[in-house]
Amino acid sequence: GDGGRGPHAPRGSAPPARPPARARAGGGPRGTRLSAGLDPMPAAPAIAAAPPPLSAAKRAIEAFLEMLAAERAASAHTLAAYARDLAKAQIWAEAAGSDLLAIGREELSRYLRSFAKDGLAPATAARRLSCLRQFYRFLCADGRRADDPTAAVDSPRRTRALPKILSEAEVEHLLAAAEK
Repeated sequence: GDGGRGPHAPRGSAPPARPPARARAGGGPRGTRLSAGLDPMPAAPAIAAAPPPLSAAKRAIEAFLEMLAAERAASAHTLAAYARDLAKAQIWAEAAGSDLLAIGREELSRYLRSFAKDGLAPATAARRLSCLRQFYRFLCADGRRADDPTAAVDSPRRTRALPKILSEAEVEHLLAAAEK
């Protein structure tokens, strides 16, 4: 850019001054009347509101994700998936009147059973449980929790797809291609 000087202004010259705002004859913006030559009162500067303080559970989640990134070199996709999984678990725990730092085996089992009721695929349920297992192991190692509520929880069973069977025509086509 040319700093607002225009294409033919010599370098080093100041940008042109802006013309003063003009008052409309019938009043200023939104019907306010401007005194001759006076600008309306400037708006108060916007003050950024301080973010709400993080709960202990949310601080623990952030510490866990930072550990995954720093110590285990987790990819951005892994970190995003774990952040989503833990946020969903925290929302569920809050709805149950608790939080992730305080839930026990019974509450965790109810959460895991909700996966099937919600129609989650077994692979998704297994990933969420894996995330929770790692989170609670981190909390125990970090001294934030004395027990691991995931220790006695079984992983969801994943069904294996049956192998696909070739039709007779497909087998004949393969054999004919192999003979060539």
